[in-house]
Amino acid sequence: MIQLAALISQPQGRTLWRQYEYNIRSFKKLFRRAQQLKRSTSKDKQKKAIREELIINAHKIYVEAAQGY
Repeated sequence: MIQLAALISQPQGRTLWRQYEYNIRSFKKLFRRAQQLKRSTSKDKQKKAIREELIINAHKIYVEAAQGY
């Protein structure tokens, strides 16, 4: 979606999407961060609770970033 908007705006001389490659990279990093946090296999309930909180926070950040575009 970001790439499409950048392609459409380039011929019109708009600079709003000039950093679309950076935006895509940062968005993918947030997505990957949320994915990697789910890989916990700990049996300790305290560690699971902390990890669950981190997962929720990472997804909130990811969703907020997606809504910003």
